[in-house]
Amino acid sequence: MGIGRNDSCHCGSGKKYKKCCLSKDEESRGPLREAWATVGKISLIKRSQDYPVERCLLNQDWKETGLARITVLRRQANSSFIIGLYLVDIFCLGVKDTFCNVEITDEQINGQILPKQYFEDVPLDISLDFAKAIIWGGVKYAKVFGFEPNADFELSRCVLGAEGPEDSYDIHFGGPDGKPLYIPGPYDDQNAIMRKLSKSTTQQKQDELKPRCGLCGKTKNLAKTECCGQWICDDEENYVLFSYARNSCSRNHRRFTLCGYHHTEGHPGSWKDCSRCRKDFETEEYVHCGTNEYNFEKLENPPVYEPTKCAGCGEVIHLGEGEYMQQGDEYWCEPCGAKETGKMLEKRISDKKGRERRNAS
Repeated sequence: MGIGRNDSCHCGSGKKYKKCCLSKDEESRGPLREAWATVGKISLIKRSQDYPVERCLLNQDWKETGLARITVLRRQANSSFIIGLYLVDIFCLGVKDTFCNVEITDEQINGQILPKQYFEDVPLDISLDFAKAIIWGGVKYAKVFGFEPNADFELSRCVLGAEGPEDSYDIHFGGPDGKPLYIPGPYDDQNAIMRKLSKSTTQQKQDELKPRCGLCGKTKNLAKTECCGQWICDDEENYVLFSYARNSCSRNHRRFTLCGYHHTEGHPGSWKDCSRCRKDFETEEYVHCGTNEYNFEKLENPPVYEPTKCAGCGEVIHLGEGEYMQQGDEYWCEPCGAKETGKMLEKRISDKKGRERRNAS
């Protein structure tokens, strides 16, 4: 049990606790109370996603100035709010500044926070997804040039909830030409930022000059194709025999394109107007091999064709994907092909038994 105010003081002075060590003990416990209060706030912020979003706000001139000032409010059960504030430099630096807190009242929001955040402007109401697209998109763009978000973002990101979906919005990051545009701010270490920008852009230019696989973009372990002299991954050893995997850029181009087929068969001239290539393929397969993702150049003005349908169920079959069975001039989808194969096996077994019975008699 704790000591009472009128009990004898624990120090042994003989005085009542309230007239002896009470004030000193309360003073020493003050920082501990503050620490526990801070821990409680942090725990609540980390669970922000459990609380409904009340509003998300954005300054109207964010595209022109390159600075997005975003406010995210989540309503707590006691009618107060969890708040997250974000200053996002979409031209270069990403999340430059951020702040979050809990138990924020309406009066504080409308009387102090929003006027400082937006001055005399009327902010736009936006969705949480759009707010996240700007913030996370800015973070990812800035990281390309070596800039990390403000340290407080590690906590304030919790107010946003799960990361994403920045890819679903058409947001332009960087300056007008797509390159980083640094506009100095009053608290920036301008020299450090310019050094980092200079270093990262130099490296980026060097990377742009490196040969790349024309299919996947990788820069290591490359070779040139025999058919068209393009850079490609030298990775045929990745393919496992009879696996039917499409895990080799080199093999995919050699086996599944008109360009690769034209060279392998030793046809003269260009594959694009080769009459022998055209004759060797069904129209649908010809179009697929000339336009699929394994081509460096795609067939211009490919011929029109009627879709191939399963002889069993009538569903459309995509010949380029290879998941079908062919019997004579008929094509079967996988399920119908399996049934047809079963029927054929049953017929063979039945015919064999019939022959055995006739031979026995």
